[in-house]
Amino acid sequence: PMQFAKSKNLIIMHMEEGNAVRTFDMNPDADYSNEEPTNMGYSVGRWEDKTLVVTTTNVSWQWVDLTGVIQSPASIITERFTPNNEGKRLDYTMTISNPDIFTEPPTFSKSWLAVPGEQVSPYNCEEG
Repeated sequence: PMQFAKSKNLIIMHMEEGNAVRTFDMNPDADYSNEEPTNMGYSVGRWEDKTLVVTTTNVSWQWVDLTGVIQSPASIITERFTPNNEGKRLDYTMTISNPDIFTEPPTFSKSWLAVPGEQVSPYNCEEG
């Protein structure tokens, strides 16, 4: 499960998996180019019609995914969150630009279904 919340000029995304919390700065003048890289980087969002477009920079986490695809703080990650017309599915794409690593930007996609009453719960990862 995942949820979005709005707070002033921020959108906060909370995902149950890994108890990940991300903050999208919706200020159009936000500039994090001189900030030190962090694991999740710095995300700036904007609306394109009903699509939330998030650009993330300065990511220090060295992996794109669990298969071993690498990245660096020079990566620019563009994500698009688009609800379908009925509001029952959220379509997602992520494109990573980094010419030092990729010959062309890879794009990953997935979608989530809305489940009424579903809530983000504490993430309990146990071995075995």
